Amino acid sequence: MRSISKHSDKEIFWRDQVRSFARFHGSQAAFCRHHGLSVSTFQYWYRKFHQTDREVQIIEPSPFIEVQVESPPSKHNMPDAKWVAELILHLQEGLR
Repeated sequence: MRSISKHSDKEIFWRDQVRSFARFHGSQAAFCRHHGLSVSTFQYWYRKFHQTDREVQIIEPSPFIEVQVESPPSKHNMPDAKWVAELILHLQEGLR
């Protein structure tokens, strides 16, 4: 891990770690071992961001997409089914 001197650099570094943990499939301890981080320091920053800054949400984006459901058109806007059936019959007869 590189040396971090400024407070803002340190915060940026730990924000990135907390965000990376959101995509990690394992415990905080396993994440820290994997990345060579101190568990207690990670937990400090994790709590700090969750208590003071709701911008860091540890929620993965939903795999679902929003679907707009429209009500079916009213019968008044639809042609009469009997008329449509007659049209189809006439068209089919013309194809013979």
